[in-house]
Amino acid sequence: MSGGAHGWFGFDPDGMTLRVVRGDGSATALVVDPASWLRIACQVANRDLTEREWATIHPGTPLTSTCAALR
Repeated sequence: MSGGAHGWFGFDPDGMTLRVVRGDGSATALVVDPASWLRIACQVANRDLTEREWATIHPGTPLTSTCAALR
């Protein structure tokens, strides 16, 4: 935290949610489950990765469907 602010953070017991509580009492919950992020990304993009996107993330790996199993 910057600017002399204080607070705390910790994971929920399931290990998939990081809770951040700032000194002013405001709080944020961050889901850190990769499968959840993939589902959300597929919903937002409404498509699989392009060949170029796949190659950037998975260099040297054959292109496969990213979102088909989630539909």
